[in-house]
Amino acid sequence: MHKMKESKILYLKRISKLFSINYYIELIALISITIISIVLGRVMDAAALGIYSLVLMTATLFRMVAESGYDYEILTEIPTNHDKVYPLMLESQKSKNFILTATLPLMLIYFYFSVGDLVCLLVIPYNYLASVTYNFKTVLRALNELKRLSKVESIYSITLLITAIPIILITKSIFFLFLIYIMLEFLKIILLKNAIGKTQNIRSPKIYELLTLSMNKAEIIQISKSFILRKDFVLLNLNTVLQNRIAFYVLGIIGTSSEKGIYTAAYRFISFVRSIPWALLSILLPDFSEKIKKGEQIELKNGLVVVAFIGGLVSFPMWYLSDFMIAITFKFGIASDILKILSWSFIPIMLNTVMESFLVANGNKVSVNIAMLISIIFSFFSSMILYSYISVYGIAYSYLLSEILLFVIYFIVYQRSKRK
Repeated sequence: MHKMKESKILYLKRISKLFSINYYIELIALISITIISIVLGRVMDAAALGIYSLVLMTATLFRMVAESGYDYEILTEIPTNHDKVYPLMLESQKSKNFILTATLPLMLIYFYFSVGDLVCLLVIPYNYLASVTYNFKTVLRALNELKRLSKVESIYSITLLITAIPIILITKSIFFLFLIYIMLEFLKIILLKNAIGKTQNIRSPKIYELLTLSMNKAEIIQISKSFILRKDFVLLNLNTVLQNRIAFYVLGIIGTSSEKGIYTAAYRFISFVRSIPWALLSILLPDFSEKIKKGEQIELKNGLVVVAFIGGLVSFPMWYLSDFMIAITFKFGIASDILKILSWSFIPIMLNTVMESFLVANGNKVSVNIAMLISIIFSFFSSMILYSYISVYGIAYSYLLSEILLFVIYFIVYQRSKRK
């Protein structure tokens, strides 16, 4: 029996429903992290907040490199073939563990020049655990088990808040805060593993299988070959993180600890609202992939107008209320001026999310990587140049301009793909 084509109204309703659930998952996690950042900044100082943020952001960069595109594959393959859950999870985690280990010296070198604090060593075990967590979360999204995922995130976030805040208040130490993160990541893995086990009796790897670091020569060779074959996805993950944070990584080398903390205070609000496009990407990528595989046409014009409008609804209040928002949270006065600049980046960020989802699903990964690489190079050099003239304000302007540049390039690629 031929399935009727979904109307635009029904499509928008379905996407809106999925988005609301998916966004809630991102929101509850971000609320806890944001509260912890605010408490840390107020109890300690801007320098401590800068170190804490730089360590976590750098760890994320190397974790996303290790991801090597498996998250995209899981989101596009598992929805139509649940039998791939076990082999894909095991294969991806073995690969990620190897890459995390291989790139560890590079991460430590960057920490030596940017942080110079032994507390950064605690992020090493945390990164392995967080990688496993991300694996489970991606699978649950691919299985469309968003309610189970939101329940786990809620439990984790509440537990994190009631343990981390007292630790900060009592010890005034980032070291003990990272210990809390490590212990609770174990809890999160157990909860996520249990959630998948309750999903249609789907089999997933045991936790010890995912955490093993032992590999023979043949497995290492196979991972290396797979890494090369998946270079487009590897670059996609790396470029995505660098596109968002290259300006801050530059600041990590050339700026002071206080400037890092001030920029972090402002950027924390951008990170908070970035959960909206991330939730949108998690929905649109598998949805676009499925439609393209079925040969359906996708028109982005209306979608771009809608997300641009949503971006404006977020950007304007954030710009207008920046002084108030910083005053009631971090109390780093100059951070409000940084937030005024960063706030307008949310409009191109929303547009880029829709464009990237379509282009990746449409098989234009090389073009997406080239576009992001151009934007990254621009952001790298503009950050250094503008910083030398207007200090930390230059980092914020560089971030904004790089997002605008990325949208311009994406739009050109999209127009060319339509003509083919």
